[in-house]
Amino acid sequence: MDGVHDLGGKQGFDRVRHRPDAAVFHDEWEKRVNALYGLAVRHGIFNMDEYRHAIERMDPRHYISAGYYERVLTGLATLCVEKGVITLAELEARAGGLFPLARPLGPGRSNAPKRCSHQSGDKVRWWPSM
Repeated sequence: MDGVHDLGGKQGFDRVRHRPDAAVFHDEWEKRVNALYGLAVRHGIFNMDEYRHAIERMDPRHYISAGYYERVLTGLATLCVEKGVITLAELEARAGGLFPLARPLGPGRSNAPKRCSHQSGDKVRWWPSM
């Protein structure tokens, strides 16, 4: 996938600046967002692949201008709305204004947990590839 999130090797973005003593969190809300993300994954609301894809679906202008934890929050909020945990209206009421989400899912296979129609112990027929 070649999107705004895939900046590796692109020209004009300068080198990555790294400080071993840099703070992981810069504000209390970042800690809460990180904890909520971990809680949602542990409770099976979404998985890591869905979460990363939600971030990849962010509007490019939002993605480029957002910090790391704002991207985490956008992915988390997008999936919680898509999974019916909270509505966009409830999010915006709590935020006191507009709450940007990632773009909607396009057509394709869902990330359904159960894809096969047979049960354990059923007889199935299998053809090896030639």
